[in-house]
Amino acid sequence: IKKRRLPNASLNYKRRGWLHKNRAPAQVEPKVSSKKSSLQTLLIVVPPPLVE
Repeated sequence: IKKRRLPNASLNYKRRGWLHKNRAPAQVEPKVSSKKSSLQTLLIVVPPPLVE
């Protein structure tokens, strides 16, 4: 199922919650997903202050 990435599988993953936490599905709410993705990119790009 994971290899094929069927729509049903994606729904099951969203129900499980781990995929939903990792990346918000654009199909459900494009606005929220864009905001979350931007926040994630900022967190990834900006280095943690602990390094300094």
